[in-house]
Amino acid sequence: MSSSRTQAVQSKPPKQRSIYLITYSQCGNSGLSRQAFAQIILDAWNDPCLSKIIQWVVSEEMHQDGGKHFHMALKLDKKTRWLVVRNFLDMRHGIKVNFSDKHDNYFSAYKYVVKYDADYVLSDNHPDLTNATAPRTTNASQKPKGTAKKAGAATKKKKKRIAVYNVVRIIQTKGIKTCWN
Repeated sequence: MSSSRTQAVQSKPPKQRSIYLITYSQCGNSGLSRQAFAQIILDAWNDPCLSKIIQWVVSEEMHQDGGKHFHMALKLDKKTRWLVVRNFLDMRHGIKVNFSDKHDNYFSAYKYVVKYDADYVLSDNHPDLTNATAPRTTNASQKPKGTAKKAGAATKKKKKRIAVYNVVRIIQTKGIKTCWN
């Protein structure tokens, strides 16, 4: 990694989230099972992090060329950055994973992970979300913050203000005098 890129990564840390989607896309012929991959992630998360994993789900998806990759959705007990975990996985196991923080709630991450794999693996005490519907708060959590104000402001046209020059011309042509004169 170049020094400028290293500085950029260090100066702008990843977002803190409590829901993450982890993808191990180049697992190839690693021989890992869903459960073994989950255990590696759990060990990596428990070692350097202060947050705890509340629940998780792992699935296996096949590439078009016959290879496989894993997806794992996890929910944490508090917001945490993932960079330490990614580096730990790379150093300890030689595993390069991608983290996504695009899911606003665990339900959407869960649905994404299980959509192509009927044999997914769940954490102990994981709630049954198979026939569940999206949480009522989904729409609210998907809206970017501040868009309501911006949308309202965009519909209002800004009133044109009269220029100082034009005000002076009106005063002069009408012969308006102040009470101080």
